[in-house]
Amino acid sequence: TEVPFVEGISSSVTYEAPEPIEPEEIDPDQGTPSDVTYGLDQINVTETWSDFATRGEGARIAIVDNGLDPDHPDIDLFTEDENDPTFPGGFVAVDSDGEIIEGAEPERGNGHGEHVAGTATGAEDPEGDVPTYGVAPEADLLKADPFVDSATSAAIIGSHQWAVEQGVDVVSMSLGFPPDPGPVYDEALIDPVQDAIDAGTLVTVSSGNDEEGIQTDPSANPRTTAIGASDDTGSIAEFSSGNL
Repeated sequence: TEVPFVEGISSSVTYEAPEPIEPEEIDPDQGTPSDVTYGLDQINVTETWSDFATRGEGARIAIVDNGLDPDHPDIDLFTEDENDPTFPGGFVAVDSDGEIIEGAEPERGNGHGEHVAGTATGAEDPEGDVPTYGVAPEADLLKADPFVDSATSAAIIGSHQWAVEQGVDVVSMSLGFPPDPGPVYDEALIDPVQDAIDAGTLVTVSSGNDEEGIQTDPSANPRTTAIGASDDTGSIAEFSSGNL
């Protein structure tokens, strides 16, 4: 606090990525009229593709999450920008102090990172054993992994700021810190989230998988766009969190 321009200090908390749904629980043949998974069908993805003649081309999306299998057949990491020779590449790992780990390469995690990335930009015509359909299959995918060391507040903020510096249109963070123990609201994220919004970046986050009546950060931040989970009937999933 003796450093000029420092207004305050927030204690660091540790975030967790939810465990992904096991593949055997997913029906790859959802049988929707548009031949996409029920989640995409429920948010009218194919209608949007048709009505606006776009599948995300020109958009840039950053996933802040654990793991990304570089050999996944349905997920392509954007690594080279022909229009920007200074582009540093589409992947970084961030340590618990919020610093980029030099030379880090993407590695497969517990499957959650692939699940989230695939939902955003997975192939329109997937090849994998568990189909990975994406909302915007033609968008550029960037990835920041704050879980390599420990996903502290500093690691989340460092990942978040790196993504915004790359000019992304959307930052997706499907993570949060456990509701107990731990604070519900992480003040350290308030300014970074607002700065991202001011820079024209949409900040989307998970509302959590700890059942209704529970709200954790970053979804507790009203500046973010929090997203819950629905089931194949269109009802809110029993595990999905939120205070409403």
